[in-house]
Amino acid sequence: MFKLKNIKESNKKQNTIPVVNFVNNITRDVHPFYINETETSLLFFDIFYKNNKLYLIMPIYNQPYKADDFAVIHNEKKITPSEKYVKDAYEPISIFVYDISDNTDANNIINEFITIDILYETIKRTYNLKHIVTTTTTSTSTATTTQQQFLTLTTLFKHDYHLFPFFYNYYTKQGVSHFYLYYNGIITPEIYTLFNQPRYKNVTLIEWNFDYWNPRNFKYIHHAQMGQIHHALYRYGKDISEYMIFCDFDEYLHIPRQNPRLQHQLLHGYIKENPGIDIFGFCNIWADTSQYQYPHTQMIPKKILAVAEHEHNPYCERSKNIYKVSSIKTMGIHQLCDNAYFYKLKSITNLKLYHFYKWSSKTRIIENCTNVIDFAF
Repeated sequence: MFKLKNIKESNKKQNTIPVVNFVNNITRDVHPFYINETETSLLFFDIFYKNNKLYLIMPIYNQPYKADDFAVIHNEKKITPSEKYVKDAYEPISIFVYDISDNTDANNIINEFITIDILYETIKRTYNLKHIVTTTTTSTSTATTTQQQFLTLTTLFKHDYHLFPFFYNYYTKQGVSHFYLYYNGIITPEIYTLFNQPRYKNVTLIEWNFDYWNPRNFKYIHHAQMGQIHHALYRYGKDISEYMIFCDFDEYLHIPRQNPRLQHQLLHGYIKENPGIDIFGFCNIWADTSQYQYPHTQMIPKKILAVAEHEHNPYCERSKNIYKVSSIKTMGIHQLCDNAYFYKLKSITNLKLYHFYKWSSKTRIIENCTNVIDFAF
């Protein structure tokens, strides 16, 4: 049980990250809560205020946090979560959601900022959060509204950032209107220079400086990526994007041509043709280019190499997905892990994902990646 006593103020780590005004959508505006001196354990990755709801995106190390393990204080009152989504299993995550119903002034105008106190054991932290308002909420808010998107994409990356220009060209042509990219480290001048370009005006780069893995003594090993996936889902997905792609810089979702007159079918168009589908599942196919190296052109070659069909990974093994974000509460890295929930949704899970395995890992060896595939685009 959480006890409101012996509380001390703490401005650890999250307030030491420098705030820089970038030209494009490059942000360090993440508010973590560290709970130990070694700065490896978190109460939450981020706290944000969106559409009159407060969100906490929380890791699970050995067991999930309970609502009475800590206190969330608004207007000097402790508030309790109205929604909780807990995935206490392999690739774990926990999301607590709180309704904020009294953040209005005398004229019934929604306030642009909210102040929240978080109390955990002997630590107290105060967060001044800007209200994120989407086009689906009231226009009386003084905060900036966010443009609605049909198809967006998110990923966590680090050392393979050099692949992004190629990746960007492909998915832009596939109909992706915005990219939410999480850098798993501190944004360096090199990273800043790469992404701070006029051509990337539809890119938001988020500094996600958390340990990728948990220490071995923890029950669960997955850490940064599960936080990133669900932060993207709730912060940039729901009420902002209708569909969201979750994949890596060396992974290319591809719809083979359905009409002989067409060279290819765009992801955007395929989704439009299947409005009742909640999950578009893409099965992993190991692939390479004929040069056996990262291509020097800005487009994927019309012919690529891949393993034979009988060696394709079945869905759930290294698969990636496009989700209708309004249908999803939690997920895994490769699939929706709650089978009971999965079967309530409508899905197509036999689509193709070409995974160019040498682009991010030059030492990786995949046998029999020699079949010539028509990748016309």
